Amino acid sequence: MGQEPTAPPMGVNTVAPQVTVAFPMSFQSEPQQLTCPHCQSSITTETKYHDGRMTHIAALVLCLLGCYCCCCIPYCIDTCKDADHECPSCHRHIGTFTR
Repeated sequence: MGQEPTAPPMGVNTVAPQVTVAFPMSFQSEPQQLTCPHCQSSITTETKYHDGRMTHIAALVLCLLGCYCCCCIPYCIDTCKDADHECPSCHRHIGTFTR
């Protein structure tokens, strides 16, 4: 009727599958040290800044306050921008810090 489970032959190693558990990462505006989830290298991320929602809001507030000549300043300051984190080894996007 039912078959009994058989053991692997002598000298044969069985390998259990490896499971990788991904935890949500929280990013900062500065480069961070971590293990790349794509290539598994231990890295310090490269950051690239781009205009985000806070950049536009800061420029709008300056315009509304009458500082027309200063409204472009948020577009020149990295601390007002969002930061994309990329792996320097495989050059893939890892995450984004938004203000």
